[in-house]
Amino acid sequence: MKFANSQVQFQSWHYALMSAEVPAGRVRGLELFGHKLALFRGRRGALKCFTARCPHLGASLAAGDVVGDDLRCAFHHWKFNGEGRCIEAPCLPGVPAARVRSWPVVERQGIVWVFNAAEPWFPVPQVAGLEDAMLVPQNPVVLAAHPSLVACNGIDVQHYRAAHGLQFDEEPSVERLDDYRTEVRLRLVMPYRILHGLSGRVLPMTFTTWGPYLATGRIEVKDWLLGLIFTNRAHPRGTYNRTFLLLPRGRWVARALLQVMLWVGDRVYDGDRAILDGLDFRPNLTEA
Repeated sequence: MKFANSQVQFQSWHYALMSAEVPAGRVRGLELFGHKLALFRGRRGALKCFTARCPHLGASLAAGDVVGDDLRCAFHHWKFNGEGRCIEAPCLPGVPAARVRSWPVVERQGIVWVFNAAEPWFPVPQVAGLEDAMLVPQNPVVLAAHPSLVACNGIDVQHYRAAHGLQFDEEPSVERLDDYRTEVRLRLVMPYRILHGLSGRVLPMTFTTWGPYLATGRIEVKDWLLGLIFTNRAHPRGTYNRTFLLLPRGRWVARALLQVMLWVGDRVYDGDRAILDGLDFRPNLTEA
């Protein structure tokens, strides 16, 4: 079984869409964790996520419409409430005991998250001190490695040294925070002296993994905080990755610095991608 097998799914929050992409009264169809889903926002603003198959004849609920806070199938107008229970079935003498599967959905900082289990076992990732920061989405990319490996790349200290030649002001520390988070604390020596005037010589950084697929970064830049949210999910070719930047509102210097850091980060990422896309991972130190 290849290491980037997209059929191997773990329970996690999954980045689905941006909040602005699902206005009130709209339905959006998407495919996540091997399921076709219907994501819709009721007239009162609450988001719901259902498996997209109508239990009647299998029509896609993503082609349906929102009626109040309920979702109605386009084929025969069977209607389902926010919990997925059928509440109306025209032309039948009564309402059948039918329902569609509902998935946990949360909105935070403009991102819509969906969890692939009945109950989430860890919270949506966030960066301490940047809960109200401005969110700047980056363009998505696809990597030929499993999302669990991509997520933990940020806490792989040795790879920073070996693959990128980066240096640290002191030995990085790694700590298991709880059942779903592992954190590495770094003091990165900035590799380009031209940036020292903006960032200082040393950048204190924290990278935290959240569950199997997600990670956050927290960067202290003199008097400012910068943040990153790294989202990964299974894709037929390996991993669909999208990164979100968190910026202090109104801090033009922070924005300028972050653009420079992204320039540096892109070069780090390009080196990682060449390696990740070529991995032939085999467990237990198996010989080739």
